[in-house]
Amino acid sequence: MIKVRHLQPAEYDFFMDMHYESIHIVQGKPPKDELLNAPNLRKYNEYWERKGDRAVIALIDDIPVGAAWYRLFDESNQDYGFVDVKIPELGILIQKELQTDCRDTMYSAVCSIYEAPHLLRGRIDAIRVSEGFSS
Repeated sequence: MIKVRHLQPAEYDFFMDMHYESIHIVQGKPPKDELLNAPNLRKYNEYWERKGDRAVIALIDDIPVGAAWYRLFDESNQDYGFVDVKIPELGILIQKELQTDCRDTMYSAVCSIYEAPHLLRGRIDAIRVSEGFSS
């Protein structure tokens, strides 16, 4: 059974592994510490748990298998996915071998951590439908 709960301090290293794995680079991906500390990516993980950060961890038999997180940015610190100051940039990663089994559980988890679940649920449903998944 898959459980989802808020990130615990002891799981920070796993959480950073999820950040690293969520960055898609086909060839020549730098080592984790180098990539996560690159000037254009550091803002996504430094000082984690500041105001505007939320994260959950998915577990199977109390073993972490995935994470979903978001971070709010402002106009002075925007980057790739910035829309506005009230819409967070979202990250989700499930270990590759478990992606099919965990997808719906992580979808529900992301909706539960968002400040306004109905807004995110509508966006995710639209994406799922456009990608050929049921809403």
